[in-house]
Amino acid sequence: MRILLVDDHAVVRKGIKEIASISVGTADFDEAETGCDAMRMIGGTDYDLVILDISLPDRSGLEVLRLIRKDRADLPVLILSMHPENGYAARAFEAGANGYLTKGSVPEELQDAIEKVLKGGRYTSPTLVDSLVRQLLDPVRPAKPHDVLSEREYEVLRRLARGERLTAIANQMDLSTKTVATYRSRAMKKLNLENAAQLFRYAMNAGMLEDDTGPG
Repeated sequence: MRILLVDDHAVVRKGIKEIASISVGTADFDEAETGCDAMRMIGGTDYDLVILDISLPDRSGLEVLRLIRKDRADLPVLILSMHPENGYAARAFEAGANGYLTKGSVPEELQDAIEKVLKGGRYTSPTLVDSLVRQLLDPVRPAKPHDVLSEREYEVLRRLARGERLTAIANQMDLSTKTVATYRSRAMKKLNLENAAQLFRYAMNAGMLEDDTGPG
């Protein structure tokens, strides 16, 4: 059994390793701090499971997940992030995740998620299941306006609302400044936003920044 932990916090990786060991017993763990490191390691090693964070220093974990799916459609990937399920879980599953769990979950939930994903299943937390059931029972409930955004438009919007500059966002997402500006324009047009103040206000009201106490 070989597992790759992708998270830019050493303390978090250590905790995940201790919890995961209870579920899988004897296993070899490799660690990556960035998306680029993760892709390089996946390209040269046959892993049984990847536990992947969303907020990485160089790019979104969801972008990394999409890259993984291009070459390794069968590789189990469990997303473990600080981002709330109602903002990211659906996007993660659309990108090909086998499970989604927040870092605020109890250790037993992580153990359950690992065991289920390794057996070929998909893991959704009870909280997410309840949310999906409520949506099914309330079909007239309006969708969030930002649901129409692409993953990159959403990520650019979120970073801008946090106060990051276009050049910094471009470097973090490995894109050109012109491309980031295009994503910004598209996102703001779709949401009918005219300036930075409206963008920030929308992000706050939509709960997109509620978990931004630091890298997740």
